[in-house]
Amino acid sequence: MGLADGDVIPADPIEADREGGACLDLVGGSDPLVAATDQSGIKSIACSLVSNAQQICSIGEPGLSIPLMSDPANPSTAALVSCTAIDGKDNETTVQIGIAVADRTPPVISGTPTTTLNADAGLGTAVLMLEDGLMATDADLVDPDPVTSCIANGVNMSVNMSGDLVGPGFYNVSCFASDMSNNVSPEFSYTLAVIDVTPPILSGVPADITGFEATGPGGANVTYTDPTADDTAGAATVDCTPSSGTEFGLGTTTVTCTATDGGGNTSDATFSVTVVDTTPPDLNVPAEPVIVLVDSSGTGSLNFEAEVDVIDIADENPGLVCESESGAVSGDALPIGDTLVTCTATDASANQSSASYTVRVQYGQAFGINFSKGKIKSGSSVPLTFGWEGTDGVRLDSSDANPVVTARTCEDPDGVVLSPGEFPGNSDLRWDASKREWRMNWQTVFGDGTLDGTAIPGDIYCVQVTSMKTGQTIPEDGGFTQITVRD
Repeated sequence: MGLADGDVIPADPIEADREGGACLDLVGGSDPLVAATDQSGIKSIACSLVSNAQQICSIGEPGLSIPLMSDPANPSTAALVSCTAIDGKDNETTVQIGIAVADRTPPVISGTPTTTLNADAGLGTAVLMLEDGLMATDADLVDPDPVTSCIANGVNMSVNMSGDLVGPGFYNVSCFASDMSNNVSPEFSYTLAVIDVTPPILSGVPADITGFEATGPGGANVTYTDPTADDTAGAATVDCTPSSGTEFGLGTTTVTCTATDGGGNTSDATFSVTVVDTTPPDLNVPAEPVIVLVDSSGTGSLNFEAEVDVIDIADENPGLVCESESGAVSGDALPIGDTLVTCTATDASANQSSASYTVRVQYGQAFGINFSKGKIKSGSSVPLTFGWEGTDGVRLDSSDANPVVTARTCEDPDGVVLSPGEFPGNSDLRWDASKREWRMNWQTVFGDGTLDGTAIPGDIYCVQVTSMKTGQTIPEDGGFTQITVRD
C-alpha cells in the first residue's frame, strides 16, 4: 500500500465538513486516499477505526466517521485507522495510519446591528446592546453556535461592552466571533450613534376647515393658526405646507405641519382645507328683443349663446346652453314673430343659473310705399304698393303681415285722414301673390263720421304702413311717404 504503521495522511489535514469532524470514504472514488498495488492484482482493500468514535456519518452514508484532531499542529492527534489489502493470491497486508481531519475555517458574522440608540431624556444615557441583530455562522458547520463579542470605542477613548451605560455620541464598534476550534472571524465593524431621537410633540393643530367659499378661479386664500411644538431637548420649529394665507384650489387640500428639534427629529400632523364653489354663474341676457331678419325662406336664425355674457367666480369657462320654448337651438330656423329663448349656464362645480330673452324675427328690407302718380286729385284713388324683401334681396311672402295704412297731414300729426284699418269710399287692400307685394287703392275721401265720403282737402299727406304681425313700418324706422293731394 506504500504506507507504514504510524504514517499520518494527508500531510495537509482534510477540512471538517460537519460537527465533530468528517465522513470519509478512504478507499473509494477515482483518487482514493488509501490505495494498494500488487503484481497479482488487488482483490480487496478495507479500513476501519482502531478505536470507537462518535457517529459522524449519517445513517446509510458510506464512509468512516473521522473525528477532529485535537491539535492540528500535532500529527499524533489524528484518528487511528487500520487498513488491510488482500492481493490476488490472498496475501494480506495491514497497516495502522492516522487520518488528519481539522477545522481551520473561521466563522462569519452577518446581520443588521442596532446603529442608533435613544438616550433616555431623564438620564442622558443608553444601555449598550452591541451584539443585537448579529449572527455568527460556521461555514463548515463544525461549530453550530460560534460566540460573538463586541467592544465599542467612543467618547473620551472609552472602551465599552454590552450592558454598559453610555452617553450621547458616536462609537466605533468592533466585533469578532470564535468557534470551538478557536478559529476567529474577520472583524465586523459598524458605527453606533447614541442620540436624542425623541421627536417633538405638536399641539394646537387646526381642525379640518370645510366649506370655504372660492373667491376666484384659483380657489381662495385661506388663513389658519400654526400649531406649536414642545421638545424635551429644547426648542423646536414648526413649518406648515401649504402655509397660512396661501391660495388653496377648489377641492380638499391636505396641510402637513412638521415640527423639527435641534437633533433633527421630526413629527408631523395634518389637517385638511376644503374650498367649495356654491355660487352660480351670472348671466347677462339682452334686455330688449334681439332683432333677426328673415331670408327668402321666410325664416331667420341666430346663435343664441353669442348674445349672452356669462361670468363665474371660480370657473373661467362655464358651459352655456340656450334653447327656445319649442326646442330650437342655435342655428335652427325660427319663424317670424317673437321667440322666447332660455339659457342655462353651468360651472365646473355644477352650479347653474338660467335667464331668458326674446328673439324677434321680422321681415327684411322694406320696399314701397310706391305710387305711380305725382299729384293726386282730391277724392280720386291713389294706387299704393309695398312689401318686404329677405336678407338675400328676394321678395318675401308677407301675406300674413296684416298691414294697416295710415295717412295724416305732414304739418299736423293730429290731422289724420286715414285711420289704421280704415277703408273709406272705394278703398281696398289685397295681396298680390304673383308679385309678392301688397296693393292698396286709397280713395282720398273721409271715412266714417259726418264727413263720410267727402273729399279730403288738398295738402301734403304723410302715409305709413305698419305690419300688425311684426310691428315693422314702411318706410322703415317709423318714416313716412309724402303724397300731394290737390283740390
